[in-house]
Amino acid sequence: MISLSDVTNEVAINFIVTLKNSKAKNGKPFKAGALNSYLRNIKTAFNWAVKEQIIRKNPWKGISKLQDPSHKQFRYLKEDDITLIREYLTDKPSWQLDIFNLCLWTGARRGEAFNIDVQDLYVDDIKSEMVPFVRLTGKGDKTRNMPLCAEASELLDRRVSYLKNDNKQFEIIDKTSITKAFGRARIALGLDYFNAHSLRHSFATYCLKDDVPISTVKEFLGHIDIATTMIYAKTDDELKAMNIKKFKAR
Repeated sequence: MISLSDVTNEVAINFIVTLKNSKAKNGKPFKAGALNSYLRNIKTAFNWAVKEQIIRKNPWKGISKLQDPSHKQFRYLKEDDITLIREYLTDKPSWQLDIFNLCLWTGARRGEAFNIDVQDLYVDDIKSEMVPFVRLTGKGDKTRNMPLCAEASELLDRRVSYLKNDNKQFEIIDKTSITKAFGRARIALGLDYFNAHSLRHSFATYCLKDDVPISTVKEFLGHIDIATTMIYAKTDDELKAMNIKKFKAR
């Protein structure tokens, strides 16, 4: 049992995630339409509670209707393909593998990775632990601070000397250089799907696979609305369904 005042935005998000992964009475997953109907009713009830001054604010505010996964599929790279691409890029100009790894390890968009400068790197004291961050500048010049895993931190540390130059850190002429390089890799390797944005999708998918809370993944990706991040939860379900085939019942 939980009181209305204890329902935070994170609790609301986790409830929607739980409901999304549950099954209806017929044993099938809830459709987006049904979830959105529940969501509308819940929002109405909490709006009433705010109006009656039972609670100060509606924790469901900012959680818009969920997208129907059938309308837009986010595809990710399988681990075998990630290994294959890394091997291919090893003997290419170093910036290609660096961009590949950086986007995969941070969820940065193509432009965000391209725009990183030395001033965007900093270290913050988080509960007595020094944590490296990169400030990513995305759509509409919106920024977000992304903590770096050890591998990404080491990658950027190697590039700091170049970062201090006036030129861009990865020796790229422009953002289209990334698209062209990855396009050549996709064709050479015979891959059905691979581009810069697929690395962002892959980062999100594998975060969920590694049990990173979806509310945290939302912040990593800089999504305004959790409904956008929910699409990756669907992708993660597909990943789980594929991996269960590897399981040997004991």
